Amino acid sequence: KLILAARGDGKGAVLVDPMTGSGTLPTEAALIACDMAPGLLRIATWRGNERNGNNPHRYPPCIRWKDFSNVSLWGELLAKATHRAKSGMNWARSPSDSGKSNVKILCNEMNPRAASLARTSIRNAGI
Repeated sequence: KLILAARGDGKGAVLVDPMTGSGTLPTEAALIACDMAPGLLRIATWRGNERNGNNPHRYPPCIRWKDFSNVSLWGELLAKATHRAKSGMNWARSPSDSGKSNVKILCNEMNPRAASLARTSIRNAGI
């Protein structure tokens, strides 16, 4: 609701996570704010561990179903989701009516190892 309100009222959104831990809450909040479809990040960031080099996340499991016949529709949906995510990332980083970023996420973690893990998680998410 916070992110939807920020998109509607022009004031932006702020999330404060006082006990960040591994960074799951701020990472997920940022992905939601950017309108990132679930799994899209996994498709986009796959680094190629399989022998044949094909991204195992490129297509959803339903494509392997016998009666699924519309691979081109999946491609269209993936392109739309990618466009929405890029647009959402631009919106989140752009200034609101008040001149500040539309989305601001503040994190705090006292445990240095957890803080390091959170920084790595957030960086790997590309946000």
